[in-house]
Amino acid sequence: MDGEEDGMPGWITSKLEASHVARVKARLQSEKTDAPRVVGGYQLSNVGHQLLTWWFSVLGDRAMPCAEDFNMRSLIELAPYLEMASWEGPEALVVRLYGSALAAVSGHDRTGENIFKDETIDRRDADIRRLKLLHLTPCGVLTFWVLYDGQGQPFLIEALTLPLAAGVDEKPRVVTTFMPVDRKSSNSRSVRWETMLDMQQPHGFSGEIFIDVGRGVPDGNHQHPEFIKAQA
Repeated sequence: MDGEEDGMPGWITSKLEASHVARVKARLQSEKTDAPRVVGGYQLSNVGHQLLTWWFSVLGDRAMPCAEDFNMRSLIELAPYLEMASWEGPEALVVRLYGSALAAVSGHDRTGENIFKDETIDRRDADIRRLKLLHLTPCGVLTFWVLYDGQGQPFLIEALTLPLAAGVDEKPRVVTTFMPVDRKSSNSRSVRWETMLDMQQPHGFSGEIFIDVGRGVPDGNHQHPEFIKAQA
């Protein structure tokens, strides 16, 4: 991707470069955090690790940070890769913020959408159950998805999601970073967003890893990503 040949502004394409993504940082209130770099045998992308580092830095002695802790001054460098959504009903998780890099590679700004709106019933029910566990436990979760570009080329995507307690509007939230990963590597070295993704094609679910943030992780049979098992 050079300049605007791919239809994206140059300032967007620069933020999709692996060299840029590897340098972004959260602006922390506290330098000391307990954010792990490796979870369930998987090394987090820099963007995912920075979000987790920020989350721990504002946690204090609470079960989780609250909605009012979320501010763009701290997360400005991560903003292009962030999605923040609030629970508006039992089956409605509505996007309130959708990063510019995500909108660029998907060709669509999801702000205002219910993230479950286009899912099959089985996929929707599984995703709702998983995301509600983040507040009930509380914990974080890594999920992995296979998305495709317009030529049918698959891309493995890391999504790291963390809970935020309800604020004055009484609506719990989740915040997520999305990053492509190199499934051939023994770590999660971020690869460049090579092309725009076709969001109309079904997303393939490739597994989940719950993240212990001090309160344990949910019981149950969880689908550990096969590509991580193969690298073990």
